[in-house]
Amino acid sequence: MGDVVQTIAGGTATNTVALAGPLAATTLSARAAVEVRSPARLAVRFERGGVATPVLVDGDGLPDTVTVLGTAIDLGPVKAALAPAAAAARAAAERLAAALPADLTFPIPANDKASTWLINTYLDADTRVARGDGGSVFVMTREPASEESREAAVAEILAEAAVIEVAAETLVDE
Repeated sequence: MGDVVQTIAGGTATNTVALAGPLAATTLSARAAVEVRSPARLAVRFERGGVATPVLVDGDGLPDTVTVLGTAIDLGPVKAALAPAAAAARAAAERLAAALPADLTFPIPANDKASTWLINTYLDADTRVARGDGGSVFVMTREPASEESREAAVAEILAEAAVIEVAAETLVDE
């Protein structure tokens, strides 16, 4: 299992995680609408899930050796014995991957289990710590942004500020 990556844009958060096994790798995702309820509290409503088409991974998934209690164990004979089964599994995985659509996405039905909340307990420019309604704790760190993504973020903030300014002027005029 790889890192869980959260992308936040325009009131939507998408969580993605890469999974890899001995024969194939894929990614799972969940998209949620996020609503700010207070400076610390976020309402989260999951809307869609996704599974990327699995891709075949080179190799048979077993290392050549493992060390147990300081003793190196050669797995060559085990790998040789499993080679026919691994080849059959690889062929089945290739047929399955060819039969699947490009990516599978599905709606998440709106119910109590699809909605939750988060309380941000710590937030700075690089780190967010949040608690979920089930007692879970999330620690997220921001990836260093490229210059291009920083410029896009600044442009988005300026556009939102312009909309807020126009709305405020309209209220003043009324």
